[in-house]
Order: sequence, then structure tokens, then C-alpha cells
Amino acid sequence: MQSHVVDCYKQLFLSAPSNSTKSQKASIIADNLMSLTFGASVADLASLEKLLSGIILEGLIEESVVESLWRIYSTTERIEKRRRRAAVVILGMLALSRSDIVVRKLDLLLSIGLGNLGQEDLLLAKFSCIALNRAHPSEDGEAKGTGCGSAALHCDHPIIQRLIALTWLRHYDVEWSFIFLP
Repeated sequence: MQSHVVDCYKQLFLSAPSNSTKSQKASIIADNLMSLTFGASVADLASLEKLLSGIILEGLIEESVVESLWRIYSTTERIEKRRRRAAVVILGMLALSRSDIVVRKLDLLLSIGLGNLGQEDLLLAKFSCIALNRAHPSEDGEAKGTGCGSAALHCDHPIIQRLIALTWLRHYDVEWSFIFLP
């Protein structure tokens, strides 16, 4: 049953026209994956996460698609908030099985999701924190690229500093009250 679902997803969402360039294919597939998050319920997202975390392990999502998602997340161009959010949601889902996807781009998660854009869009900050949470320590106990082991981060670590700055903001937006609810 699961293999049939994966086959359907491959045909519907992980393919592009044969006359597309590699870059175009990556963008099309990234857009297809992001579209799955628009209007999705929590249950839909949980199912999608399980499916995508398996698909990435099978090697069915090329690195160029991951890079396309990072480009969308980090673009300096003005884009719809939901596109940037969707990109980091998908990246976080993929990182559930391959933490290196977020570990190697921690600087972007900090500067965008916990930076000015995250301060202006608290859902982006929330989804960026979820992606940050997927930066697992490697077997030697150190989260690659973070400079921290599996123990608690020191209070002067850049991740902690960004989280402190974000939580000290005063927001009068309804979204703010929902971000820190259990």
C-alpha cells in the first residue's frame, strides 16, 4: 500500500516535464511540494512529513530540489509569506530523516527565521524553530556545524541569542499568542 502511495506522489509531485532543464525541474518539484502545505490540516502535514521523510531516504528527492527550497526560503525578493513558510516546512520535514539538510544552513535559519523576517512573520519563526529542532547531534555527540554537543547550548550561543531576541519582542498580533501554546 505504501509503495503505491509513493508511486502516486512520484508521478504527481516529484516529476516535471521531460523538456525541462535540471534547474527548472528542481523549481517545479519544489513548488509542487510546497503546494501540498497550502491549506493543509495538522493531520495532513503529519502524514506528509512521514511520507517525505521516507521518500528522501529512498533518494527520490534530488539535492537540487533541496537547494531550490533553500533559495525560496532565503530570497531577498518580495514573495508571498506562505511560500517562504512552505519552503521551511518542507525542509523541516525532509530534515526529520536527514538532519544535514538544516545543519548545513543553520546560518540561514538564524538570519531569516529568527531574524527580521521572522520577527515580522511569527509563523515563519515558528516553522524555522521546528526546522532548527531537526538539527540532531551526530554520533560523536556534536551537531555538525553548530559547535555544540548534545548538552544544553550555552546562553551566548547564537541560536539562544536569536531566540531570546525574538521572545522579548512585543507583538500585538493574534499569531503571537498561538506560537508558544503547547
